Amino acid sequence: MASTAHVDELIAAYTLGALNATEHQQVEQHLISCRLCAEMTAEEERLVALLPYAATPYTVPPDLKQSIFNQLEGEQVEQHSNNVKYAGAAIVEPSAQHTMEPPAWALPTRQSRLLRVAALTIPWTVAMISWVVVAALLAYSHGQSDRLRTAQQDDLAQMAVLNQQLLGMQTLQGFLSTPKTVQVIPFAPAVGAYAGAGLSLVLAPHYAHGLVVARGLKPLAQPAVYQVWAKSSVGWNAPIGVLTTTGSQEQGVALLVGQIPLDQYRMIGINIEQTTGAKLPTSPMIFTIPV
Repeated sequence: MASTAHVDELIAAYTLGALNATEHQQVEQHLISCRLCAEMTAEEERLVALLPYAATPYTVPPDLKQSIFNQLEGEQVEQHSNNVKYAGAAIVEPSAQHTMEPPAWALPTRQSRLLRVAALTIPWTVAMISWVVVAALLAYSHGQSDRLRTAQQDDLAQMAVLNQQLLGMQTLQGFLSTPKTVQVIPFAPAVGAYAGAGLSLVLAPHYAHGLVVARGLKPLAQPAVYQVWAKSSVGWNAPIGVLTTTGSQEQGVALLVGQIPLDQYRMIGINIEQTTGAKLPTSPMIFTIPV
């Protein structure tokens, strides 16, 4: 019958093969009937299986090794002295039939030395494995965050473009469905190089929104843009839209948003800005149209 006493103190040495035959058999018999000790043994075996994959092992200093050997030699000398005493006692006392031997666990066997070395190295190994796992998780999570952040920025930019296109379609639909008269006014090129391009302004009376429809206008290298401006009584002071052109036929459309109804401005013009966000024109107008 297996022993009911737990063998948790022997499990670590058991998984490392550091028990003698009697202790090894005792643990195996106990594990058959004890679920708790069996689970502890399985956990220790998984830990031992990770040892070959740990980082560079800790190197024992040479003086420590020699110190251990000296200590073992001292134990052997002391053990020999005890054996002599036991043998002497057997001779003096006629009733003694044999020499008393120390228990097996007290003998300085090779397994006990292996257990001592394991006791020194296992905590360092476990700590190293834990740090490696944590570092790997941090690196993975950081990379995932960067990828998610980039994908989110791309999605937001695409949504902004789609919203701009949707607003333009809704504005054009509003123009076509309004009972008021929709006006389509062609732009006049202010520079001869753009004489072949056709641009028109679509607006309705008392509407602060409008459209610029372009054809034959070459796309610009980024970040340069075709900027649409509104001129009031004090000059060109209101950026109201950005015209972008795409496709083989160089078509484009710009949604205009004025601070006042577009038909109340004196003139609408288009120039080339090297980047978006300009508050005042930085180059001459290449297209103009009186409103």
